[in-house]
Amino acid sequence: MLLAILAAGLAWVLAPAGRRGVALLDDGAGLARAMWRAVVLLLRRIERAVERAAPVFAAVAALVVVIVGFAEGARVAGGSDSYGYVSQAHLIAAWRVHVEPIPLAELTPAIPLKALVPLGYLLSPARDALVPTYAPGLPLVMAIGEWIAGRRAVFWVVPLLGGLAVWATYLLGRRAAGGPAGAFAAVLLASSPVLLLQLTAAPMSDLPAAAWWALALALVFREGRASALLGGLAAGLAILTRPNLVPLALVPGALLLWRALVERRGSTPPSPPLLAGAAARRGLLFVAGAIPACLAVAALHTIHYGSPLRAGYDLRGLFGLEHTWPNLVGYPALAVEMQTPLVLLALAAPLLTGGSALDARTRGRAVTLVAAAFVLAVLACYLFYPAFDARSTLRFLLPAIPPLLVLVSVSIAAFARRLPAGARFLLLAAVSTVAAVHGVADARERGAFHTEVERKYALIGEHIARRLPASAVLLAMQHSGSARYYSGRPTVRYDLLPERRLDRVVGVLQREGYRPYILLEPWEVERFRERFQDRSPLGLLDWPPLVELEREGVRIYDPADREPVRGGEGRVTEILPWPPGGV
Repeated sequence: MLLAILAAGLAWVLAPAGRRGVALLDDGAGLARAMWRAVVLLLRRIERAVERAAPVFAAVAALVVVIVGFAEGARVAGGSDSYGYVSQAHLIAAWRVHVEPIPLAELTPAIPLKALVPLGYLLSPARDALVPTYAPGLPLVMAIGEWIAGRRAVFWVVPLLGGLAVWATYLLGRRAAGGPAGAFAAVLLASSPVLLLQLTAAPMSDLPAAAWWALALALVFREGRASALLGGLAAGLAILTRPNLVPLALVPGALLLWRALVERRGSTPPSPPLLAGAAARRGLLFVAGAIPACLAVAALHTIHYGSPLRAGYDLRGLFGLEHTWPNLVGYPALAVEMQTPLVLLALAAPLLTGGSALDARTRGRAVTLVAAAFVLAVLACYLFYPAFDARSTLRFLLPAIPPLLVLVSVSIAAFARRLPAGARFLLLAAVSTVAAVHGVADARERGAFHTEVERKYALIGEHIARRLPASAVLLAMQHSGSARYYSGRPTVRYDLLPERRLDRVVGVLQREGYRPYILLEPWEVERFRERFQDRSPLGLLDWPPLVELEREGVRIYDPADREPVRGGEGRVTEILPWPPGGV
């Protein structure tokens, strides 16, 4: 600014009389043009620097996801899903791959056998052991972490796979539209509310499945046999993690088959054997990587459930045409709400990438078509399935989010190429910043960074381990798995007991030397009363609890306290403080 003022003063002094105003305007316009050229040159250099630094941006985004997962993740074996995965991981780490002894089995038939099965497990076909409800993919990776770094490493797996998902999204986006587009897609995924909600929740398989599928798609588009085999292995791990998504393997498989057919038509001689070409061999390697996982799922299902076609879930009546319209409307609407209307740009991506889908020089066309097909395939897998809580979190559709955001990045990159050089960087920076800020804010509003509520499972379980006798038995439902995990005490599912049998079960446990307790969430108290109060005095829960968790209201009742309290003896409830510092 000082130089500009000095130049204007000199122009005024040195200009001929009568032309000083014109000279000042000419010099000012020239200075403005020079400054504009300098700004454009600076922006171009920044743009080139950003293109070279795209892998760094993507790596930072992946690292941030890992750090957030470690710092904010629940790291708790809580409800049915997380307890099922974590406890199964410990079984695999101990080389007990598929069964666990039934606790208190010697007390049957006084206690029904099914009531001895905690959440996350089923009775084996022979009804002599417990088998896990959930697929083995995530527990297997958790067990590998436990072998390497100890028991708590099972909680590191989801954050690490979250980082892998972000990096694989970058690789896929780079193949589609270059490094900046890949970095843009990686930033969008790292700040996606869908990812952040699963990243910080108790361990579940949605994010790991998304990571393996994103890696499989990224590897399919790399040349070389090793990439094809690794892509198949990644797809196999995805199938082990979520077997119901095995149809998704048809999408990259179809691309590899198509390329093999085109290679055969264009070769000399024109019709060599189908399996002779390089593309065909890559397809076979992809299949070879994925097939062992499919066979493993079939074998484990046969061992666990008696048939390769049966699963841990009772699927009868779940799938139905009545879910189609709500899902078809609800999922896209929620995607727009959570990811902003920016996701609508994904619709334009296949139209904005030209060339043949099989031409190596225009590989972006193939990536966009495969990504679009993959997103539709994920939606089709859940179209007839009830959404449950996925209606508010999109967690079932998480495997579709990386390719969806790659399509968005392809569209943004195509629009940016139509801008003057230098302005492209500004567009990508502005859009990614706005989308990231919105994503983190939306995730926070949905509770992504307030997962301390999950730690109640650990707090109650550890209190039981410290304060209740070794002979304690917990009558529970929601805590039937977590209480076993943290305290080592057996549990009995009260919701699976006949309505007339509560008093008998408590009596049998007491006669056999056990100390029965009733462990309930606040919302379970009324359900417990409704189930048993007309058949059992204990079902009234008309005495103070032994322990209550402050604010969360989780309660432990001691049936042995009922008669003394009704006889006038006082009972002071122990209040566990909340929040649980250090849990």
